Amino acid sequence: MNDLFLANEFYPALTAFVLVLIPAIIVHEIGHYCAARFVGIRILEFGIGIPPRITRLFHWKGTDFTLNWLPLGGFVRPLGEDLIRPLDEEANADNGEIQENIAPGVVGTAVQDANPWARMIFFLGGSVFNLLSAFLLLVLSALFGVMQPTGSSFVVVQAAATLGLEEGDRIIAVNDQPMVDWEQLAISLLASETISLQIERADRSSSEISDIQLADTASEEVEWVAQALILGVEPGSPADLAGIRVGDRVITVDGERLGQAGADAVDSLIAFTAAHRGQEIHIGLRRDAETLEFSLVPRLETGPNQGAMGIVIRTAFELDPWNLTLVEGPQLYERQTATLPEAVQYASSVSSFLLRSIIQLPVEIIRGAIPAEYARPVSIVGISQLGGQQMRMSLAEGNPAGMMEFAAFISIALGITNLLPLPALDGGRIGFVLIELVRGKPIAPRFEGAIHLVGFAFLLALGILIIVNDLANPPTSFMTP
Repeated sequence: MNDLFLANEFYPALTAFVLVLIPAIIVHEIGHYCAARFVGIRILEFGIGIPPRITRLFHWKGTDFTLNWLPLGGFVRPLGEDLIRPLDEEANADNGEIQENIAPGVVGTAVQDANPWARMIFFLGGSVFNLLSAFLLLVLSALFGVMQPTGSSFVVVQAAATLGLEEGDRIIAVNDQPMVDWEQLAISLLASETISLQIERADRSSSEISDIQLADTASEEVEWVAQALILGVEPGSPADLAGIRVGDRVITVDGERLGQAGADAVDSLIAFTAAHRGQEIHIGLRRDAETLEFSLVPRLETGPNQGAMGIVIRTAFELDPWNLTLVEGPQLYERQTATLPEAVQYASSVSSFLLRSIIQLPVEIIRGAIPAEYARPVSIVGISQLGGQQMRMSLAEGNPAGMMEFAAFISIALGITNLLPLPALDGGRIGFVLIELVRGKPIAPRFEGAIHLVGFAFLLALGILIIVNDLANPPTSFMTP
């Protein structure tokens, strides 16, 4: 049953919608409700879901708590302002009632009767509760476990068939010890006659950990050869015209080795090429098991994002004579439980990071520093899809911390988004309050209501377009600290 759940895209997304998005919206509305109670604004209805109404659950201190048909979070309906449902005669009659426990000094119980600062607190309440709930979620996630780096992995580019390794295998430990860097890996591989490699082999459907035995590694003839692995070749570039291909591994330039184990072969090749622009150079490289040599002339002039030779490279190392070529892979992490003080510090750090990231997002988009996948708007469908991915990861890991961190991010994003100065959002309403404070008198209620209604219609139409886009092109990236 669990395998069926993980294999299906719909059920994890639906579960994430129910466990993450709906609670985040309800927490937002609870914030408005509590803020309204604090400043004395009358809340006629607290709805779970969006109308039409299913039933009234109960009535408490002047507020109807209702259950509604559309499961899209919730809403509060304050007296004197309502985009969900127009005020009827019964609601207007409620205006004559005195709300229990209203704050002293507040005149009236309708939104328009409250002073500007009381309305400001009311509009801010939802976002404040979102931020507080996110902080608590991050504290809980840290108590379940914080992702901590445990070492580096090394990806097999090429290996002799006798080793039993395959291209794409990730070496994650040597003799059950995680590796920190190239130097430690080299020492571990050459330290004894028999070693055990712990690898992760991905076949697109599953991953498994295997032990590969390497024997007689202490031979004096074994050495590490630093290389520059070619990941891309620009069409028409000097490298392309010379016959260099993707997958080739540069070993020498003009007969000189790029470096030994621990050296940065990429930096060496870049520096050599920059010093010999316009001059013929000789490149020694390995293609599979062959050693080849090519001559080319690095360009004097290059365009944006172009190199003198026209290649994309990264550092690799070959263990000779085994023909084992490796590149550094992803950092390895594991969850480690935190104490309560550590959890609070972690929550503060991550909350600050997420807040800064969301606030700076528009600037980073304009600068082109944010990938398109992060910059695209995401609907409730897209959020559920991302949540489904995180749900599967949490289930596979057997730890809810990742799902809690995702829920915290969504709660912070919801709180900040609602403060945008757009009509129908809390930020738009706060904008009208600020204008009132500057003018010394409020905007005409009918005019303000019309603007919010138009804004609501615009946001609804935009939301539908984004939902269609998320259905056609599901989001695949989730920004994390």
